[in-house]
Amino acid sequence: MTETQIHTWIFLSVSEFQQPASLQEVIAVADFINHAIPMPKELQKGFGWLRAHGLVRKEGEKYSLTEIGDALRESISYSSIHKIYDMLAIKLAQLPEIDFQPDDITEAEVTAAYKKYKKYDMK
Repeated sequence: MTETQIHTWIFLSVSEFQQPASLQEVIAVADFINHAIPMPKELQKGFGWLRAHGLVRKEGEKYSLTEIGDALRESISYSSIHKIYDMLAIKLAQLPEIDFQPDDITEAEVTAAYKKYKKYDMK
């Protein structure tokens, strides 16, 4: 996946929630969207880049869109998830490249969230 695809995937996974979402919830939506689980480095870079651009915020261990992120999501007409993904990817690719710090999510946190998701998913 390209960096833009990863940023888009993570952004859309967060954008599906009205309230701050846990890592487990973000992983569940990411799996629904892309039929894959984001790797720890994808989550670290994706969240770091999105936060540096002011699109996503971290509240404790949960993630949510900022007002800027909400406005971006609302600027894309609702249709199929694939069309939304494509339109959002174009908009994110137009943002300037900036220095950012990857999010501090650890592999252990991702693994624990994945296990909770799979346990819930199996029920």
